[in-house]
Amino acid sequence: MPDKSDKAGAKKKYHSLSAHVFRIILFGSFIVGTLMLIAGLATFVYTSGYRTIANAMDLTKKSRDTIVNEIDPTVYGREVLKIYKSLSDEERAGVGTKEYYEKFRKVTQDKGYKRLKYLLSDYLETGLVDDIYYGVYDEETCSLIYIADPAKGDDACHAGHAEKVPAREVRKFISLETDSDIAYDLGNTKEYGIMATSGVRVTGKDKKQVGFILADNNLNTFITQIKWLLINYTLTMVLLIAILGTYLMHHMRKSVVDPINSIAEAAKSYASDKKAHRESKDHFSSLGIKTGDEIENLSLAMVDMEKDLNDYEKNLAKVTSEKEKIAVELDLAEKIQRDTLPSIFPPFPDRTDFDIYASMDPAKEVGGDFYDFFLIDDTHVAFEIADVSGKGIPAALFMMVVKSMLQNDVMEGMSPAAALTNINDRICQNEHEGMFVTVWLGVLDLKSGELKAANAGHEYPAIRHAGGEYEIYRDRHSFVIGGMEGIQYKEYELTLEPGSKIFLYTDGVTEAIDKNNEMFGLDRMIEALNTVKDGDVTETLEEVKVSVDDFVGGEEQFDDMTMLCFDYKGGEAQKNEIDKELLVDVTLPAEIENQAIVTDRIDEELDRLDCPPKQLAQINIAIDELFSNIAKYAYAPGKGDATVRMELEREPVKAVSITFIDSGTPYDPIAEKDPDITLSAEERGIGGLGILMVKKSMDDLKYEYKDGKNIFMIKRVIE
Repeated sequence: MPDKSDKAGAKKKYHSLSAHVFRIILFGSFIVGTLMLIAGLATFVYTSGYRTIANAMDLTKKSRDTIVNEIDPTVYGREVLKIYKSLSDEERAGVGTKEYYEKFRKVTQDKGYKRLKYLLSDYLETGLVDDIYYGVYDEETCSLIYIADPAKGDDACHAGHAEKVPAREVRKFISLETDSDIAYDLGNTKEYGIMATSGVRVTGKDKKQVGFILADNNLNTFITQIKWLLINYTLTMVLLIAILGTYLMHHMRKSVVDPINSIAEAAKSYASDKKAHRESKDHFSSLGIKTGDEIENLSLAMVDMEKDLNDYEKNLAKVTSEKEKIAVELDLAEKIQRDTLPSIFPPFPDRTDFDIYASMDPAKEVGGDFYDFFLIDDTHVAFEIADVSGKGIPAALFMMVVKSMLQNDVMEGMSPAAALTNINDRICQNEHEGMFVTVWLGVLDLKSGELKAANAGHEYPAIRHAGGEYEIYRDRHSFVIGGMEGIQYKEYELTLEPGSKIFLYTDGVTEAIDKNNEMFGLDRMIEALNTVKDGDVTETLEEVKVSVDDFVGGEEQFDDMTMLCFDYKGGEAQKNEIDKELLVDVTLPAEIENQAIVTDRIDEELDRLDCPPKQLAQINIAIDELFSNIAKYAYAPGKGDATVRMELEREPVKAVSITFIDSGTPYDPIAEKDPDITLSAEERGIGGLGILMVKKSMDDLKYEYKDGKNIFMIKRVIE
């Protein structure tokens, strides 16, 4: 046994309990601090930023109501806009010059206009906004044309002054439908920085929109306040975390880490003394830990454990030697037995005309059941299953003898009946301690599908003919091997069509007993087989095993349970396999982030096949839609896996088929009613367009729900 040691140096410090506590405190404080910062920022932004914008909105509405009660501002709005639109592009380019503003002089000389500016200046002096003014938007040029601005000095904009504004801002204010509606827009310019523009519309007597009372608030100071808040809060949080972490680490080391380390050192010393066979001493009772908590309880438990182990060790030495010998012998016997049975599946990966899978679960370490299969030549395969009387090592040895004799006789060209007759005579001529074996043996012509079989007292096989269901085939029974000398075994013939399957089993399957002493029986076995009648050989055995386990529950297994399933596919299946080439077969968690992995894998193969860009784009859209649907809805609210397979078909045209498989909620995309694309988005509702695009762009779609799985296949010609 290799020596054991603690981690040392920096690695030990990194993995220490105090370091873990510090990292937990650090991480927890960071999370709490971050959440508090977010909450504080949200509160600050809401109470300061939103209040600033809300005040501006309220001010524009009040100023509008005051102005329209005294004068009709729409007169000046229409006049300024009329003059502006009458200007040529060259004249508009002169904005900011005295000559340009002279064109609007007539408007500004009116008494009502001066009253308009005066009223606006009253509201500007409240200090709630940086500027308040009356203007109109020209949607054609995306410009704001000032009509009246009460600001003083260089900040004032003369009547007719026009400046470019974002189209977003124009649309937002132009779209106001009533006088009670208020809008605001946030913008960032080199000249003013971050500005919030709020406003209400002003309409004439004809209720047509003419202009807007607008108010500006510069938010640069507000942004600076947020930055300083972040800096101050971060520094404070770092300082508090450092202080709290240091204190807790010191407290943790004194009250938890040091006592635990002393227990660990005592345990290490105890193990070292035991390994060196030194005389035992009290390793734990001398620690004297008095923490008054679970650590003290642990120390006391270790004291009791040391005493009990010393007593147990004395008794254990007496029985260990014999048990170790028995265990080694059983382990060796189990390994030898398993090595004699075929265990690599698929056993013949190059053969596509048949498939086979088998399993054995012994009731003890070794069992008396066995199975075997082997190719006699390129066109004949033999397969068998047997059950030796008794259990344990004697049955296993008898099993290996019979298995070897069967294979030798069949490989020498004997028919199933002749092989069983020969083996029975040889076993009966020798002393075999009254042991016998039941055997089912079959030889199949892979070209014609002709099966020759013989049954020496074994269970009836279950056969599923192509397109049908599993049924018990009550074949001709002969006496068991080793039961009586001179028996001439009989054989029978069956013709299998491509798609036929044979299921062989021992009585450990049908005679499995539940807590009520009821047997599993043939009916339940057939029911389990037909549940996966279209599944492969592996799925067939797994379903039967699960059904037996569910039936038995937690009851002890009393007999060996061995099964074998043979699937005859025939020459046509071989041709189909050649015509289809598997390019991609990937299974991964059904999560959105894995969508790119699937797309990349398939794109690599499509690029290699010189797939045209149009078909490539259509396939990618289909993959994105179908995989994202599985990720979002198949297992909601839980999680699961998704399998994606892509196969290449070369005949009659070059095409790829992509199959999506999941075990989620049953859902048939093909049956989904197509949305009416002639309706508006509001009338049509959400969903359905993605599946419709898949239906329109693919050449073929197929869906089935089989064995608890959604299987959806799309096909696209890529020539």
